[in-house]
Amino acid sequence: APGVSLSSLFANVGNATTGCNGLVPRDESEKAVLFQDPIKTKPGPVGHGEDGSIATMVPSGPLSPATFGDVRKCHGGPVVCVKAHFETLLARLLRFEVSPGEFHSISDLGTHPHGMNFDRSHPQFVSLTDVPMSASHLEPSFVVVRFTNQIWKRHFDKLQVDIEGLVAWVHEQAVQDAARDSGGSRVDFGCCGQSWLKDSSGSDSWCPNPLVGMNQFPSNKPHLRKDIGLILDAMQGCMDDVCDATRSSRCFQNEGRDELFAAKFREALSADSFRFEWCTLQLKNLTRGDLTKEHVDSFNCGMKDCDRTTSFCVVLRDQLGTLWSLKVIGNSRKVAGNFVRSKLLTSPGAERQIPLDSLTLLCQTYALRVQSTHNSLMDECDGAWPGEELDWRPRALIAAQRNELDHRRVGS
Repeated sequence: APGVSLSSLFANVGNATTGCNGLVPRDESEKAVLFQDPIKTKPGPVGHGEDGSIATMVPSGPLSPATFGDVRKCHGGPVVCVKAHFETLLARLLRFEVSPGEFHSISDLGTHPHGMNFDRSHPQFVSLTDVPMSASHLEPSFVVVRFTNQIWKRHFDKLQVDIEGLVAWVHEQAVQDAARDSGGSRVDFGCCGQSWLKDSSGSDSWCPNPLVGMNQFPSNKPHLRKDIGLILDAMQGCMDDVCDATRSSRCFQNEGRDELFAAKFREALSADSFRFEWCTLQLKNLTRGDLTKEHVDSFNCGMKDCDRTTSFCVVLRDQLGTLWSLKVIGNSRKVAGNFVRSKLLTSPGAERQIPLDSLTLLCQTYALRVQSTHNSLMDECDGAWPGEELDWRPRALIAAQRNELDHRRVGS
């Protein structure tokens, strides 16, 4: 199958150890861009680049990785923004500059609005985490690993995949999500579509369809399935390393759920180890100003350790100078999580299949109920110590009983 190793793909981009903000200018023309404030320009009209030149609508000729300067000169450089907890006093804006190559993993995008744009404004009274183009960032819920980082090199450099074939295929699909896309194209496939099937036990129970969208792959390029599987495997390995580095539990580790969904997905892509249940390939023409609108991923699973969205991202330059962003996104599905919670908890062998976070939730709920009852009793307790035991009787009952005793004493 055609392909190129990612280590050789990024070999000529340069390292990120010198220069302004750690960026390395490729030539004199880039120094003027890298050693000044980001360019304050808005994307040009559809089909045009920042300088008014026509942006190619179709990836033209051989693709090479963009340099730091290429990305920065493109409308000042695209940024990915996540609005975390904006409805609370813990409001926080997570933002990172797009670089020629990166892996990122972010929690709870099912409730946190996010998108990709060229806007670097910062709302008042909101905490900001701003990751520059040359830097990696590791925390349990917000991870950015650049192509210069050792974690990336360990998992992605050894890959040999047909990047140009993937770009051409996604571009040919010409599918957009009106709620998410302002330009570009996407392909979605994985587990848990809208249809349900009878489960393999032959009983009357039903389960979500384990595979959907697999018929989109071109018959004349069978290697693309395998290439996506290789990328997803590398993403999983990268995410596991990140979880270990941040001392957090690894994601998507539920044996029963994996057997029902992710295992079938792996088999379809001839993969070995990834545990994702859904995959999206996104292609954006950055020179044209394609954006990802602010949105929430409402179909993502919200269960603990299953609420991660992970992405492999590269920015490529075609022979006419147009920049293209290709993303491979992996996550889990809310339908699968709901099915696991509602069905597997009562099935034979459930002790093996119950997700740990479901057990934790049940225990927490019970503890909260006990605490609530205890607080109510304490509120009503008069604090008396009859004998050696605390009097747990409600105050009204205590008062009524005392009045009755007093009445009897008066009557006698």
